[in-house]
Formats: sequence, C-alpha cells, structure tokens
Amino acid sequence: MTHELYSDEIHEGFSHDETPTSASVARTREQLRSIDSKVNSMRSRIKNDPDDAFDKLIKFALPTIAGLIIGKLTEFAWKSGKKRILGDKAVDDEGNDLTDGIIASMIFAALSAAIGSLVSNLADRSSAGIVNLRHKRAARKSGKHAR
Repeated sequence: MTHELYSDEIHEGFSHDETPTSASVARTREQLRSIDSKVNSMRSRIKNDPDDAFDKLIKFALPTIAGLIIGKLTEFAWKSGKKRILGDKAVDDEGNDLTDGIIASMIFAALSAAIGSLVSNLADRSSAGIVNLRHKRAARKSGKHAR
C-alpha cells in the first residue's frame, strides 16, 4: 500500500497510462535548453549595447519632436498660403477650412508626407550623430580609442 501511495504522488496529474516517458523528458529538456540559449543571447546583446537610456531617449525624442514641429509648420504654411490665395473664402470666423476638396486634401497629404519623411530622415541621422559624438567623448575621457 505504501508503494501505491508513493507511486500516485510521483505521477500526480497523470493517469496511470500517461506517465512521462524518457523521450518526452528529453524533449522538454531540449526545449528548456533552447529557451536558455535565447535568453542568454538576448542578455549579452543588451549588455553589449553601447547606448544608455539617455542615448535611446535622444534617438526617440529628436525625430518625434522634429516631426511634430514640421507637421504643424506645414499645416500653418498650407493654411496661410490658401488664405493668401483664396482670401476670406479660405476659412470661416473660427479658422476652420472651408475649401478642402478631395484634390486639395490629396495635395496637402502628399506634400506633408514628403516633407515629414525628409525631416524624419534628417532627424534620425542627426540623433545618431549626436549619440556617436557622445560615445567618442566618453571614450576619450576614459582613455579608450573610439572607432
């Protein structure tokens, strides 16, 4: 009877026909090793990343802020250009556009996307340049040679 109780404790959660085989144990062990190697590679990639939190913030914030500013400037230029061309018919008393037809909307969208893409690309390059400059300065201060 003690042997049966011990046997039931070992195989708790399994019926008597579903005991784990050595093949399933080996498969589980291999899956765990695979997960362990992936976690180790991710850990080493994070550890070897030269960017700190401030560098990541620069790379995120500069393009985002530049995109917002250029978007508002493009919108302002579009509205003021339309108002200059169309006069008082361009906007109502509250500043809402009155003459935004489908063609005008398409032209504005294309123009805005082109300018936004250009500024975003330049801001990405600028932020990467700022981060590289910070890394070079830090390397000079610590006595290491920067690439």
